[in-house]
Amino acid sequence: MKPELHTPTASQISPPVGLTSRIFAFLWASAHIFHAWHKGPADLELPLTDPLLILVLLAGFVVLLRPSSPHRLALLAGTQLVVFAFQLPFVANHWTLAAFVNAGILCSYLVSRRSTAGDTAALIAQVAPYARVAFLVAYGASALAKLNTTFLHPDHSCALDLMEHIAAFLGFGVPTSDPARIAVIGTVTVVEVAIPLLLLARRTRLFGIALAALFHLVLAVTPTVLVMDFTAFILALLLLFAPADIGDRLAAEARAFSRRRPTVAGVIRRLWTRGRLGLALFLLGLAIGRGMVFGPEPWVVLTWTVLLLYGTLVVFFGLLVLNSYRGEFEPPGAIGAGLPLHLAHHLLIVALAVNASSPYIGLKTTSSFTMFSNLRTE
Repeated sequence: MKPELHTPTASQISPPVGLTSRIFAFLWASAHIFHAWHKGPADLELPLTDPLLILVLLAGFVVLLRPSSPHRLALLAGTQLVVFAFQLPFVANHWTLAAFVNAGILCSYLVSRRSTAGDTAALIAQVAPYARVAFLVAYGASALAKLNTTFLHPDHSCALDLMEHIAAFLGFGVPTSDPARIAVIGTVTVVEVAIPLLLLARRTRLFGIALAALFHLVLAVTPTVLVMDFTAFILALLLLFAPADIGDRLAAEARAFSRRRPTVAGVIRRLWTRGRLGLALFLLGLAIGRGMVFGPEPWVVLTWTVLLLYGTLVVFFGLLVLNSYRGEFEPPGAIGAGLPLHLAHHLLIVALAVNASSPYIGLKTTSSFTMFSNLRTE
């Protein structure tokens, strides 16, 4: 007998949830595009010729142009999994997390094609509980990896290396005294440990989302350590922890802005409606052409500007909408809250947990969520 996923109820795939699901699809596709954007050859004057990365770019833009399509989202998930398989064993941590989430998306799509045929809402409702668990496992493993003597040492910590890049870019002085350096390390450690714990509890979840979004945006501000693709994946997955009607509240904010500034809103609406295909083609050409288009240095500046502008806008509007829940004793539940996990999702979580635990059983640290932790076994 063919296994079936639990079909979401009408309340779980209502129009507000559908809008939130489409926003997730948009953010998820954007993260894939940003990953492929800056993974080309070291010589920036050369175009992007890796067919695998080009496939990711194309699949991502296909979703951006119609984020309401579950078929396009499943296509992106399948494309990323194929690319991930070809790139093993040396893949980035966020690319590994993306692969596990995409595997969950593809499982939900294949097992319940009838109930997910019309819109992304049903598909995201089914995969969201699994994706939240996957995020917590990966992020918890990342936080745990920071609890080692080398990371906590003021002379060797990766936290200070990253802090130097951020401080240099923002024009701040780098702490030199041991107490100040220890304070930086301690702050980073506490924040990373706190984020998954805050996300676990419904009453502290909104604060956890805000803290994680701001923390990872700060980590991505410097172009010398380009981690905005990692941040983009984090921002997309954080949306799945937010109340399910957050998309509807964002739409309400947009309608209020349209009433206050009808001329500006009308211009933005027309530009997006008529120019989104042209914008997508321009960005695709920029990502593939690289330094051949404007030169290496302008390409780096333009790439970093696009990534940072994207992250800043997502965080700004996200915090704006999250603020609307302030004062509510218990905000609405997240997408798919209460839906059971499919057997395939349980198996994926076990595999993810095994991968995350591998450094502690004498195996690899690569792709096991030990980024910027000083933890190495290889």
